[in-house]
This record gives sequence, C-alpha cells and structure tokens, in this order.
Amino acid sequence: NSISDVVYVAEAHTFKIIRVNSVFLRAYKTTEEEIIGKTCHELIHNLPKPCPDCNAMKMLKDGKPLIYEKTIRSKKGKLNYLEVSASPVKDEKGEVTHLVFVSRNITERKRLEEQLRHSQKFESIGLLSGGIAHDFNNILTAIIGYANLLQMKIDKESPLSRYVQQIITSSDRAAELVKNLLAY
Repeated sequence: NSISDVVYVAEAHTFKIIRVNSVFLRAYKTTEEEIIGKTCHELIHNLPKPCPDCNAMKMLKDGKPLIYEKTIRSKKGKLNYLEVSASPVKDEKGEVTHLVFVSRNITERKRLEEQLRHSQKFESIGLLSGGIAHDFNNILTAIIGYANLLQMKIDKESPLSRYVQQIITSSDRAAELVKNLLAY
C-alpha cells in the first residue's frame, strides 16, 4: 500500500485475485469485496478466459519474471501506457503458487519520448537544410561573382546586358531563399 503503483496478487493456476493494494482500488474505483476471488482476465480484460497472449501463462511455463508494456484505453477514450512487472512466487519445492503484478502508468514518459523523437526529426531536417543551403550559397556566390564580372565587361547598351542583369536578379532572389533556409 505504500507504493504509488497498482499491485495485485493472483493464484497461479486459477488466476483468482487474492490481494490488491489501495492504489488498485482507487484506479479501478472499486472495493476489495468486489475484487477478491475474481480472475484477472475477467476483471482487467473483461474476458471469460485467459487472454490468448497471456503473460501470466508465459510466467507459469518458465517461472521467470516478466516486464512488458501494455496500452489501455480509459473510459473517456484516452490512451494510457502501462509498464507491468510480473513476478512468480514459488513455494519451497520451486513451484509457482502465486503471481504478483505491479503496474506503473508511463503515459507521461511515452509522451515526452514522442516529443523528443519529434524534436530530433526537426533537428535532423534543420541540419540537412542548413548543409544544403550552405553548399548552395557557395555555388550562388560564384554565379553572382561571375555575373558581376560579365556585367562590368559588357557594354550597357549591349542586348546581352539585359540577360546578365536577369542572372544577377535571379541569383539575388536565390540568395534570399538560402538566407531563409539558414534561418530555419
């Protein structure tokens, strides 16, 4: 009762719940009288028999503790993520007699992990666009430089002067675009 995680103990072969902590009772909005004697599959999963991929069954077979994640949907439709630690309790012969389940809500941790992945994606995009923009800026510098040299060499009255001016104007617009990419 002193930990903040949901805890319950079930009989090994019947899966009947024999003990729950106060956090369990608050989480499920119930009383011990309504819980004790019910099976975990009917109470927690609303199933008449054990789940097809039942972790309790796996634990009974190999007698080893398990840690797994489970996703559940609240009555309001919100997804919650749980980290469940399941441990077998053995008798003096080494036979599994009871199963102890401890569930911790890790929804907030999952949300923060997703935010981190999202920000890492943006960081990668930023690095990529920055690298491309830098390389493109180097190319533009050469284009603008040579266009300015051409403009100095060509007579202003020449029909080619108009083309050179167009190259410079377009290059300046491209340089502004690169500047915006680098700012991003």
